[in-house]
Amino acid sequence: MLGSTAAINAALLGSVVLVPMGTDVACAQAQASPPQNNVSELPAVTVDEPGAAKKRGAVVSSQNTRASRAAAANRRRNATAPARSQAPRSQGAGGAIGTTTGYVATASTAGTKTSTALIETPQSLSVVTQKELRDRNVQTLKDAVSYTPGVTTTAFGYDPRFDSFYIRGFDATYTGIYRDGLRQGGGNFAIPKIEPYGLDSVSILRGPASGLYGLGSPGGIVDVTTKRPPLTAFGEVQLQGGTYDRYQGSFDVGGPVPGSDQLYYRLTGLLRDAKTWYPGNDDDRAYIAPALTWRPDADTSFTILSEYQKSRTAASIGDFRTPDGQLTNIYSNDPAFSAMDQKQYRIGYAFEHNVDDVWTVRQNFRFYQVDVDAKYTQIDSIDGSTNLASRSAWRILDRRSRTRRRRCSMR
Repeated sequence: MLGSTAAINAALLGSVVLVPMGTDVACAQAQASPPQNNVSELPAVTVDEPGAAKKRGAVVSSQNTRASRAAAANRRRNATAPARSQAPRSQGAGGAIGTTTGYVATASTAGTKTSTALIETPQSLSVVTQKELRDRNVQTLKDAVSYTPGVTTTAFGYDPRFDSFYIRGFDATYTGIYRDGLRQGGGNFAIPKIEPYGLDSVSILRGPASGLYGLGSPGGIVDVTTKRPPLTAFGEVQLQGGTYDRYQGSFDVGGPVPGSDQLYYRLTGLLRDAKTWYPGNDDDRAYIAPALTWRPDADTSFTILSEYQKSRTAASIGDFRTPDGQLTNIYSNDPAFSAMDQKQYRIGYAFEHNVDDVWTVRQNFRFYQVDVDAKYTQIDSIDGSTNLASRSAWRILDRRSRTRRRRCSMR
């Protein structure tokens, strides 16, 4: 009986056991299994010869191919027939011309340098749209990317002087920031600062795909899209107030130029007077960005983009650290001798022409200049016996950074 039970378990579980001689496994299984009264029959299966199946598959495939070609032809006819009466198809960097809506972007040029749907872009890419920028009341570029996977904006702590952050562990402050597909470089203190109120969207491209842009951060890049002139008239005015005597006003107007059906304009401006929680650190800014677009036809656009920005912050941020690295609550800078005045100028253009439904020609150019004048003090050491600090003063005069970028592409 023991041998019969072992044989039954082995047969049911698929294992291998040694069965004593004379044990009838089939008989034991038949006795152990209860009778099955309710038996359901499976439907019959028809098996055709291979030749017939191939013929039917070829017929179905041929029908699907003809249907796909017919649908594609209909789409092309529908797209080209009313092309002259519809809104222009020309789009700028980021897949839009200052017209992104909602929280979810559908296309971007950051991943492939062409206006490609995000679902078809085989890269790790995130897009922060204008609606998200507005709803979060973003004040800096670091605020804009702070909720993006793979981006660290707090590596250096509080620092309003620069747009500094890491992407996948690599510093992107100097070589990882792009504007409208063109790199925005700088050096030392002369690093351009981006006003988020003048942006339509922010694209974050992570990983080795950033090599598509040449010299840059290996962890990824950030490509911001400038606001473009809209096709319909609009306007807004905002007033904001906050703690530490923060007052800010901004405006954004644009639309068709009166008396012209080919020219469109946009004027964006901001003025801020603000203190901060850090002693002696202001956060003042004046920003103006005119833009003009010429659209001679539905497939061509030529946009002039410009900017003037003046900012004032502290030139040095931080508390004194002891020689063994301990952080103290002693302010290292002197509020009476601490300021960084920065002026930046930008002018360029973006040309785009749709040759047909497949080919598009793009050509961008931009000139950028940053002028910085800074002064600050720092504590070099503290005498432990007298508690007297040894300080030094620094002055940076006419630090200047100039960049010229151009790009031409065809897809």
